Amino acid sequence: MNEHTDGLTNRITRGHLIAFGLGALSTILLFACLWLFDVVPGARPEPTPTATPTPAPTRQPTRTRRPRPTRTPMASPTASATPAATASPTAPASPTPTPLVQATATRPAPSPGKIVGVWGVPPQDLAEVATYGFDTVFYAAKGPEDALAYLETARQAGVQVVLNLLPPEAMVDPTCYAEKGRRACPFDLQAFAAALDTYRGRGLDAYAGTFYAHMLMDEPFDPTNWGGTPINADDLRAATALSYEVLGPIPTAINAGYVPPIIEAGVADIVMSTFYLNKERTYGDVTFYLQDQLANLQPARLADPTMRYVLLLQAVGGGAFGPFPSPEEMEAKATRACETPGVDGIFWWTWMKPKATDFASVIRGPDGDAYRAMVARIAAICHAQSK
Repeated sequence: MNEHTDGLTNRITRGHLIAFGLGALSTILLFACLWLFDVVPGARPEPTPTATPTPAPTRQPTRTRRPRPTRTPMASPTASATPAATASPTAPASPTPTPLVQATATRPAPSPGKIVGVWGVPPQDLAEVATYGFDTVFYAAKGPEDALAYLETARQAGVQVVLNLLPPEAMVDPTCYAEKGRRACPFDLQAFAAALDTYRGRGLDAYAGTFYAHMLMDEPFDPTNWGGTPINADDLRAATALSYEVLGPIPTAINAGYVPPIIEAGVADIVMSTFYLNKERTYGDVTFYLQDQLANLQPARLADPTMRYVLLLQAVGGGAFGPFPSPEEMEAKATRACETPGVDGIFWWTWMKPKATDFASVIRGPDGDAYRAMVARIAAICHAQSK
């Protein structure tokens, strides 16, 4: 009996254990499957924020990733502002280059009337030339004090002045001038500006009624005067603007010698050319020369109708200049010039010239009465053309 009972008990106990083991194993397998397929929430732990280390690649050049540019917050548009587009990264602004010369141009009003002038009058002769009927003179000043003194003397004499303020050597690079001489050097705007600046604030603008024009330079288009390089229109316009800035609203002038067809508007307020014996041999009568010069000026004057033209006539003799012209010859040329539309006056060159027969010596000489009477008649003709 006891033997039977123990055998049954052993069988039951063994069966239960086997069944329990199989059930437990099934439960474990079930949960394992549920965990693998994320069915049970929270069954798998969240990954840590640290990146999983990856094996180093085989030897390949590494590329550094360019950082993304940050956007600058945009200012809120005002009522008058146009809404801006999406901001884009901007590179730092490069510094603005400083211009060679900075000048504020104030264009003077053109002076009415046709002038009758004479070149190269020293201050002690101003009162004398005024009595002959000349209304304008040319003078090359030796510096600010000389210019002021001359303008005051001219004011007292009642004549206008075309004043040259700088010698040609002041308009070229000083080193070039020292090494090669003036004619071998090109025009230098910086040198011109520095030299002209010595007249700043010296009070020349107080003589605006007497200071007829500032003569910038002589023969700017002749390459033999400027190291083989004619002065270009941009430099001439810059020189004119500098003159306005330093001197005030005083007109500018250039003696072109010969006005070329390339001349442009804005290079000067007054353009001059010469008609001496050499031009007469080429062109013949002054009429044909004036036709040529006025035709060359026409495009510039269409762009700038206030540009004036003045003719320089010969009043010198001796050597290459030939004999001094007679009163009749001088009167015929001057009358033709003053009566030609588009000509704004005449000068006679020159009052005084060493080692030559000049106008001063002739008008003071034995035939002086005839020359003085001629000047008075031309003044009357030219002034009548102005009305």
